[in-house]
Amino acid sequence: PTLCSLRLMPFNRDQIHLFFQKWFGDEPRHAREIAVHFKKNPHLYDVIGSPLLATVLAIVKRMGGHLPSSLVELYEERLRLLLHDWDAVKGVKRDKFAVKDKRFFLRRFAFQLHSHVQRSMPWNELVKTVVANIGAVREWRDAERFARELVEHNNVLLQDQQGNWGLGHLQYQEYLAAQEA
Repeated sequence: PTLCSLRLMPFNRDQIHLFFQKWFGDEPRHAREIAVHFKKNPHLYDVIGSPLLATVLAIVKRMGGHLPSSLVELYEERLRLLLHDWDAVKGVKRDKFAVKDKRFFLRRFAFQLHSHVQRSMPWNELVKTVVANIGAVREWRDAERFARELVEHNNVLLQDQQGNWGLGHLQYQEYLAAQEA
């Protein structure tokens, strides 16, 4: 069999603008505001080069968030969006655990993974990490609920092909680990 190797190339400037024009086809004002933001912050062209990060920026804009001027700000907006704003905009209150505890845990979790040169861990280890780091959570059942909220409500923990749990994107893990460090 012949194998093929593919590499996702970053967007160029024209492709970035086209991405936002298409994303906001129903609200072209948003695409224009993003274009103006890029003119004021041209270094963002190097930051928002992948479809994933462009999508995060588009969702932040659509949800009324602050347009970030750096990768760190983009990740912070993403975290705020996933831990709070997504449900708030929909008028839904389903989280039992505090956002501050989730932020704290995610930083500790990312740092632990990064320190052990890991990208993910089995569910039982994840739950043990919750118990070890969140003072208000001591019962295994509550720790599982905490972790499930991060998976089901907040979409910040993802399962990999081996069935382990992590943060999905290495750069996002590095961002959170750096915050903890």
